[in-house]
Amino acid sequence: MTTEDRRTEPLRLGGIEFRDRSSVPGNGSAAAGRGRNGSDSGGMDVRNGMVVSEEEAQHDHAGEAAPAVVDRSHVPPGVLENMRKQIADFADFAHRTRIAPKSADALLALGSGGGITAAVVEQMASKLFGDEAVAALGADQRTLTDSLLLSLVAPGEPDELTERQLQSFVSWRGRLALDVSAAPIEDEPETIVVRLDGHPERQLPAGDGQLSKASDGALTTACAAVIIGSAAHIAGERPYLSLDALMAYARSKVYRSEGPAGAPPTQRSGLQAARNLEIVLLLDRWLEGGLWIDVDRTNGRAAAALAIGLSPAGARFTHIPELRIPRLRTLSEDVATA
Repeated sequence: MTTEDRRTEPLRLGGIEFRDRSSVPGNGSAAAGRGRNGSDSGGMDVRNGMVVSEEEAQHDHAGEAAPAVVDRSHVPPGVLENMRKQIADFADFAHRTRIAPKSADALLALGSGGGITAAVVEQMASKLFGDEAVAALGADQRTLTDSLLLSLVAPGEPDELTERQLQSFVSWRGRLALDVSAAPIEDEPETIVVRLDGHPERQLPAGDGQLSKASDGALTTACAAVIIGSAAHIAGERPYLSLDALMAYARSKVYRSEGPAGAPPTQRSGLQAARNLEIVLLLDRWLEGGLWIDVDRTNGRAAAALAIGLSPAGARFTHIPELRIPRLRTLSEDVATA
């Protein structure tokens, strides 16, 4: 066998011929359309060493359906609802870990449907996002509620706040406070007490692992106070509204809403409900924001706080900015010597 014969002899492996196109005598690439006998076989396919015509290949694939086109913009309703429940669960989980970072009780929030956290955010969204706001923002109220819950899971940085919002957070006697010295004193704010009595699926187990009954729900379940209105009204004559003063105001509203009018301070359900206060939310349009306070029910003190920024684009939770030290107001020299 000559060198030319070896060069043009096809390689056979397992009954399949492999032929180098450049080695086929003729016009080079034109040989690509020729079969084993050198005849023209354009549109032919080779399978297991056999030449298959284009008609036969189409017949073989006639029963095969084209791959389905996946619409990635569509989320099935069941999947979307599960995602929303998970967002609510993680928002409540974040709330509980801010209160007690090393406590295993936060895991109870998973699967509760968001607990008291979701109930407060839903109330907040209903007040902030009315029909006009929903139309302006281009989203329904449920979607806007989900965005608030996501913001609670991962609060933003303080640089997302406006200058007025940043200036409203001060350190007064070593504690976080809101500067309301320039705010107008308006009517008493609206206070909404949020409970889980109507949402048994969101109630977390009590100490004995049992869900509270409707009769004693106010005695065992968490509650929250949503305050919408003038922070300056709560501060009264004081230029600053401290965290302690805001929480005391919220507790008094919770107590009065639970007990009958004129009930003594020892009235059991009202007093216990005030002790079960777990979240205090303040929204003040003049401040262009407000505060979210996580309350530790074991000692009644504020465990953590988040800033709230309100803007035409919606609302967002952020970490508390660095507290500024307010300057003490002093009398002018002429007044001081008069």
